[in-house]
Amino acid sequence: MFTEEKEVRFVEIKLKKIFKTKRYFCPVYYFLILLTLRENNHMAQAPENKAPNFTGKWVLETTENLDKFLSDSEGWGWAMRKLAATAWAHQNILHDDEKNTIKVKMTNPKSTVVYNATIGGEEFEFVDLSGTDIRAQLSWSDDKTILRMKALKFKLDKDNLRLSERWLEGGKMKIKLSNEEKKLSMTQIFKKDSDKPEF
Repeated sequence: MFTEEKEVRFVEIKLKKIFKTKRYFCPVYYFLILLTLRENNHMAQAPENKAPNFTGKWVLETTENLDKFLSDSEGWGWAMRKLAATAWAHQNILHDDEKNTIKVKMTNPKSTVVYNATIGGEEFEFVDLSGTDIRAQLSWSDDKTILRMKALKFKLDKDNLRLSERWLEGGKMKIKLSNEEKKLSMTQIFKKDSDKPEF
């Protein structure tokens, strides 16, 4: 089989023969050509980023900037914010790489929400854990390492757009929720409880 490595070796041998038969043979010039060939071969073999798979049961560990985000972005009062800070939350996810679909079940002490969506597909609607009607759409980042959701609180007249980014880091799942208008965000950090989601 004529692999890329063998191809580079083949060109290397040819170059040696060519330069050794020419009066203008220059070792430096030969070295630069060979270096370029090897670099091109390395780039050709570099693997593309593989999109993460979020399948599993995930348990919320902590939320960064929770209090400020709920206060200044969502307008929650003190009592509701303190309750949110102590509440548990789970996410059960079934992510199909081949079909590019995802099923998410979000659960907290008060409610359970399930939605199904196609990544890069059409908009879909669901009611979030706070009881807000959402119209959303999913897409990958350019390097396919971050799953993005554009979520519109479509029954509200203003301050109704939220953006979320979901990715894997150090074996944990992180979800950053942003209010672009107010330049505020919070980040939830989940640990994996099981490879098998519960639905």
